[in-house]
Amino acid sequence: MSDTSSLHRRIYAVLKTFLNGATEQELTSEFKYFAGYDIPFENYGFTSLTDFMATAPNLYQIKCDVEGSLLYIAKSDGQSSLVENIVNRERCKDYYKRSQYCCDYAPPKRNANAASRPSERAITETETNPIEQLEEQQSQLSLIPDNSTVATIKKMGPSDVFSVLREMKKETFSYADLGHYIHPYEMQIRCYATFQTQFPASILHIETPSLFSLFPRSFDNERCCMTQTLFESVAHMDPVFMNEIYCGKLYAVMCREMLCRCGLHACNASTSCYRGLCVGKLEGSRVMFRLIDFGCIVTVSFSFVRQLPVEFESMMALSIDCKLDGLGVSSDDGKWTDGTINYVKNALRDKLFNAIVKQQYFAESDFGFLLPFMSVVLKSDDDSLEINSNLVEKGFASIL
Repeated sequence: MSDTSSLHRRIYAVLKTFLNGATEQELTSEFKYFAGYDIPFENYGFTSLTDFMATAPNLYQIKCDVEGSLLYIAKSDGQSSLVENIVNRERCKDYYKRSQYCCDYAPPKRNANAASRPSERAITETETNPIEQLEEQQSQLSLIPDNSTVATIKKMGPSDVFSVLREMKKETFSYADLGHYIHPYEMQIRCYATFQTQFPASILHIETPSLFSLFPRSFDNERCCMTQTLFESVAHMDPVFMNEIYCGKLYAVMCREMLCRCGLHACNASTSCYRGLCVGKLEGSRVMFRLIDFGCIVTVSFSFVRQLPVEFESMMALSIDCKLDGLGVSSDDGKWTDGTINYVKNALRDKLFNAIVKQQYFAESDFGFLLPFMSVVLKSDDDSLEINSNLVEKGFASIL
């Protein structure tokens, strides 16, 4: 892979979050948000971002409008179309880009006359030596990504794109204020905002039809691997004292793995470790945590709490709160009877669904943070059953 492959990989991952392409300002701003620095194209001898990206025409499409403003679009090989539909909700409104930026960008041609007869005049200090210019061009040509590099980057799927973005953000992480303690939700809000199509979903935790947690099944393995890695990282750490535990901060929480409902992963009586957001300190030296990768609330003694290693602080939360489309938010839980709730749990648990997002917004939690929340309709894998608000209102028992 060429020396520029890592930078192309990062630029490509950022561009994939823009469904209809990004202007130079949008691209550079978003890249700096994740990486913490400007796109370093000058390090490779290029004078502009456009010149750098033009060396990889199989990765990027560059369009322009009538005024010459540019739009950058990440090309796809057709195998990662899902990523193109995972976009920020504000970006769903930028369809105009496709019609505004309707012209193909053509790099400006060099003035051939300026260097056609070098023998007729001396080269001043401010002019470019044709030989040096040729060497510079050859040097830049050597940085063009080869076919194997392009093929590898274009095959990046949803998990690969988000892994690159998390990797970039992880490098910029530093302790500062409370906002840094909830980076997983910040990453989730920015990277995993709105699906424009259905996706295979795992039901992770169920409270009521107005509150359950899910995440695409493609991330189940990542969730389990992180749990195991976290346990190995903190197993020999000392517990955190009660007076060192603060609401709104992330910790490593040790508890039974029976809470895991991902894929075909069976219940296990062994103790494992999860990322927990502290949401309350109770009497009797007990603490309430929200397991951000599983969507459920647990209460444990402080002796089961460990400091979360820094490398886990900036990783995106792997669960999202949901409700069935058409129902009230979780604050309406009081209207559900125990029988209805139990039936919903039996209907959803351990089933495989395709989730269709109808609306995505943010709801304020009991501990004061805005968290992602989605309204969804659930369809069984074989499309024989659709679970929505109408089904709930008519009664699960009479239909299922």
